Amino acid sequence: MRVIFKIIVFIIIVFSIGLFFMVKIENKLIAKKESLDNQWRKITKLNDYKISLLKNNILDLKKNDTLLFLLNSNVKKSKCNDDYSLFAFYLNEYILKNELKKDLNINLTKNDSLINQTITKYNSEVMEFNKYASSFPIIIISRTMKYKTYNKLPIIFGEENLNPKVSKEETFKWLKEIEKSEGL
Repeated sequence: MRVIFKIIVFIIIVFSIGLFFMVKIENKLIAKKESLDNQWRKITKLNDYKISLLKNNILDLKKNDTLLFLLNSNVKKSKCNDDYSLFAFYLNEYILKNELKKDLNINLTKNDSLINQTITKYNSEVMEFNKYASSFPIIIISRTMKYKTYNKLPIIFGEENLNPKVSKEETFKWLKEIEKSEGL
């Protein structure tokens, strides 16, 4: 009788400790996810401000179909994805190539600086979250709770960037070449 009681107590203690660590891991995942979501909201808010600056200060906006299309495009802003990266890339490239910064130099430069700082923080938090959520045994909990990895935003505003789609394709080609050369 005492042996059964000890086994039951042991099972309850082990279960309680496991539950405690699961709750602790879940809370850390939630906190990291909320921090990422806050950084993403800051990025989209600053980018929306940039768009409003352009819309309000470019006089020949109606004559400029490409810029008008970019400013009015309905890109999903709820998360960082390939569509948003391409939108940010094309908007940044257009501003640089058409020297729109000269007209709005102070405001756009300040805005770009703030966005870039936020993107840097967001990207580092993405790396930290993805590393944490995919480490063992946390990956078991994160997958059962349906946490997905986040994408980094590969754009630096106000500077020349590689097209995210092209650079992704080049990376895949490079990896395939390595696999072929290694016989994998």
